[in-house]
Amino acid sequence: NTEVIYDMGTALGQEARSYGINILLGTPNVNLHRDIRNGRLFEGYSEDPCLVSTLAPSLVKGLQAEGVAANVKHFAANHQETNRMNINEYITERALHELYFPAFKACVKAGVKTVMSAYNQINGVPCTENRVMLHDLLREEWGFEGVVVSDWNAVYHPAAALNAGNDLAMPGPISPEALTAAFHDGTLSAEALSISASRIAELAREYAKPAAGEISLAETDRAAYNVAAEGTVLLKNENILPLSSAACIALYGEHAENLLTCGEGSAGININRNVSFREALVERFHSVSVNQIADHSDTLIYVYSLAGREGNDRTDISVPTQITQEWETLLDEADSRNMKKILVLNISAPVALAGWEKRFDGIFCIFLPLI
Repeated sequence: NTEVIYDMGTALGQEARSYGINILLGTPNVNLHRDIRNGRLFEGYSEDPCLVSTLAPSLVKGLQAEGVAANVKHFAANHQETNRMNINEYITERALHELYFPAFKACVKAGVKTVMSAYNQINGVPCTENRVMLHDLLREEWGFEGVVVSDWNAVYHPAAALNAGNDLAMPGPISPEALTAAFHDGTLSAEALSISASRIAELAREYAKPAAGEISLAETDRAAYNVAAEGTVLLKNENILPLSSAACIALYGEHAENLLTCGEGSAGININRNVSFREALVERFHSVSVNQIADHSDTLIYVYSLAGREGNDRTDISVPTQITQEWETLLDEADSRNMKKILVLNISAPVALAGWEKRFDGIFCIFLPLI
């Protein structure tokens, strides 16, 4: 739903402008879900380049409509956190153009103002030093006119990065000694330095603005709710859903009362406007007991939560043994009482249920719903 994504962008832009944020990083992260153990999947969209290319430009347009520069990342093929600053990925030209590049191209065509270059190497060349990518493809072929910003500490050789078209090395402040020396010995092109400086100055003229406007809680709450609702997937329903308002629910799970709403790392968000899952259920159903199957309980809802974080990948995609052991105990009791059994997957990345889905009557995947 591109309209929902656009509204999300305008809500983010409204909030960013009110705080004086000029560029909002990772808007969007379009790296494909190529390794489902990646700890950072919660930041992105899909394993499907067509779907990502359809959705991502809407976020760019919505954000920039509010006067905040969007930032598409990480260019390109940044698909794992393990050894992310040293890995050298061997990828064919066809795969690059059919899988890894389309979403970036779509965002450029949507007018994105900044592109973040990645940590990794592709075919032996660091992304921050890849002139074929940053100049020939991004600028000459696709027509990108904005600023290329490095990922944090992804510039390993400052002069080589500038010569390739990486305009800004982050984070700052950075000592100018390496660039000064390269300029004097001729290894840094004076033209490249001048062009990059001009690009950054132009971006600043357009977007370096003081805080302005106010946050509409009604609008931003609505946008967040719609994103969470549209992102919820009903995976299984054996004629038990929707539940009657007379349902008596036994609610289990480490984060059952307060869902995981975001992953950790540079994309982590702490908010004070989230709705407790338990309280939301209490408003709609006859009774809700937490971590207890009461005598009158007729429905078991188990929330399985899986966090994700930058800098860490999972070793596998299985559900931990302590969780499946708890499922076995609860499901056996629920079966003995002829209760309905619902699993809510509050997850940052795919999990292998390994047959446990057969024991539940209904399964929702709600991902990380920031509502």
